[in-house]
Amino acid sequence: MRSPILAAAILSLIAVSAEAQGLTGVTLNWSCQGMTAVFRVGNPGAAWPAPAHVIVSVAGDRVPVIQRDLVLPAGQSVTVDPVLSAGRAVQIRVEPTWPGAQSYSAAATCQ
Repeated sequence: MRSPILAAAILSLIAVSAEAQGLTGVTLNWSCQGMTAVFRVGNPGAAWPAPAHVIVSVAGDRVPVIQRDLVLPAGQSVTVDPVLSAGRAVQIRVEPTWPGAQSYSAAATCQ
């Protein structure tokens, strides 16, 4: 079993979180469970006014592994289905659909 420090060193985070508009925000957290990347999408602020597109893909693959729309109430979060990384980068993108919102992304390589 790898240490959390080594897992954190292997994992490269592109962007973590920020506020999208006012009190409505998005957080992205990640972890490695062995060779599997696990992402958690959260809403630290007010309820999202519209869906956000959540897209998970593996480096080199053209088709997303996971693609769904989420609407999160205030203070809620959800774990996205784990994706086998096996040394390849796994990327998550959260693309809110409400006006003025920005997109967020993170990537993990779990070995």
